Amino acid sequence: MQIPINIELALKQYGLSPDQISVYVFLVQNGDETPFSISKETRVPRTTVYRILEDLRNTGIVTIFKKNNIAHYTAENPRRLLERLKEKEAAVTEIIPAIDTLLQNAGNLPHVKLYVGQNGARTGLDVLYEYFEKKGIKQMYTYSHPDLSKHLPKYLSTKITQRKKLKIHLKLIAPSVARKANLEHYQSDEWREIRYLPDKFPFEGSMIMGGSIAVCFSLKDNELHTIVLESESIVKMFIQFFLYTWESLEKEVVEI
Repeated sequence: MQIPINIELALKQYGLSPDQISVYVFLVQNGDETPFSISKETRVPRTTVYRILEDLRNTGIVTIFKKNNIAHYTAENPRRLLERLKEKEAAVTEIIPAIDTLLQNAGNLPHVKLYVGQNGARTGLDVLYEYFEKKGIKQMYTYSHPDLSKHLPKYLSTKITQRKKLKIHLKLIAPSVARKANLEHYQSDEWREIRYLPDKFPFEGSMIMGGSIAVCFSLKDNELHTIVLESESIVKMFIQFFLYTWESLEKEVVEI
């Protein structure tokens, strides 16, 4: 069964596994079906199909009924997915004040979180920008490799737009490959100043920091890994190293 790529990606971002997507889309396309027919057509093992159907039923996007005393399953209207998201958002919104209190009570202990994949990288960026906006920080420091934009082309562009709206100035140190590629995101402008490392100092990763937070992206592995670090002393040390490197690099001349 061929699933349109845009539908598959959207359902993955929603949180469904590949097998769950296969079962759900099959039901959307075919109406009510038995676990046997679902397993046969999707090639998902029948024992797995039963578990998936129960999971999807618990989320409210699949329902069960009896026909000739045989269990049949059918997909709810896809708008139910949006309703579930709104329910989750409302539940999380309700507990945010309590969670904020817990975080404040945690004191100045360092906090580190690891995220895997594109969704994890987006989460890391969201955490970073929420912190900058909440704290009113106007200076951002970045070691940036252009390969990051290959993983998050559209999302990274939205964050650059958001940074400018928040009037956050960026100092960016990039490897020499970025200078040679002549990329749009690696050009100095009103809100971004670029300096490049010499060829003998290459790196494969990106790091964005400011205030007491740093977000690191590992780009060398087959899968994108994102680390979010919150620590006043450690991030301050990173920024000092950045500024020392920054002052030693040649300033780029911006042509007007």
